[in-house]
Amino acid sequence: MLNILIIMAIGFITVGLFLALLYGWQNSIILQPGIGGGSRDVLALCTPGSAVWPDHGKYRGKICEPANAAKGTVIVYHGNAGTVDDRSALVDVLTLRGYRTVLVEYPGFGAREGSATINSALSASMEDFRLAYATWPAPIYVLGESFGAGIAAEVAGNYREKVAGLVLITPWDSLANVVNAKFLHLPIGFLLHQRFDTVAALSAYPGNVVIVGAERDEVIPVSHARALAKAVPAAAYQEIRGAGHNSWPMVMTQADWDRVTESLTRPR
Repeated sequence: MLNILIIMAIGFITVGLFLALLYGWQNSIILQPGIGGGSRDVLALCTPGSAVWPDHGKYRGKICEPANAAKGTVIVYHGNAGTVDDRSALVDVLTLRGYRTVLVEYPGFGAREGSATINSALSASMEDFRLAYATWPAPIYVLGESFGAGIAAEVAGNYREKVAGLVLITPWDSLANVVNAKFLHLPIGFLLHQRFDTVAALSAYPGNVVIVGAERDEVIPVSHARALAKAVPAAAYQEIRGAGHNSWPMVMTQADWDRVTESLTRPR
């Protein structure tokens, strides 16, 4: 009997330590500001007049202008790894289609001051959208990929009358669902600093929503994008065949992007 009690005590202590570490270290587990796909300066790909996005001397990201007068502004929230300079593919397709592309950097990523935490990324992204809305004329669209899709959904949910349309690439339905699935469907999601429930965030959003899933997504399985599309029936859903979580920019065609922008800007 004593041995059983000792084994149970060790088990409880082990589980408790695991949960404590998961709660305390989740910022460093989820966010990877030093890992990216390259270090090219995206401004080298932009037209003259493009620039960093300063606010009273504080760096927030970069702005890429299209060749002609912008027909709108797209605020881009990137994934959990790398920096804005890893998003040249997004700059290319959006500016080519006539959109000013505003790449938001997260605190602690790249040249932006601050600590890389989930809460700081969300708070700064909300603030950055308010500044963008006060800076550029409507329409203003929001695009997020992976972790940034969770951020973008929260922005659209909080500023639903100001966001003209929303694109979510390789998104989750909720971060809690992703985490729980990765831990054998144990209810680990309650430990998250932010639950990032995209379904709830978009429940009252009136604008166009475009969801892009990657068929072979090995990080956020495409089942989460499909579940999100089912929960937001007015959304336009595209699934990129053969694409993985990080390979989708290479697999997605110009025709795929045309469908995204057409769905994004269609009359409501």
